Amino acid sequence: MFGQMKDVAGAGRTVILVSHNMAAIQNLCERAIYLKSGKIIEVGPAEKVISTYLKAAAGPAAANLSDRTDRTGNGKVQLLLLRCAIILERN
Repeated sequence: MFGQMKDVAGAGRTVILVSHNMAAIQNLCERAIYLKSGKIIEVGPAEKVISTYLKAAAGPAAANLSDRTDRTGNGKVQLLLLRCAIILERN
């Protein structure tokens, strides 16, 4: 499917791709629009917009969950720290 889109775009046609697949966007698009809750956050070169999106999506690298006030339960089990890693591969 993405190969066909690249062929169509290469033939001079405009292709609109809506995706959360950053690798596909980077490979297929020269420009991108980052939307959040229906509002435009950034418009520009795909690489720059992807970078902005990933920074916003990543949030803090580590979160101290004991600081959160929206947690409930009886306290028998507590999750105090959660670390996440985002790994993107480029084909």
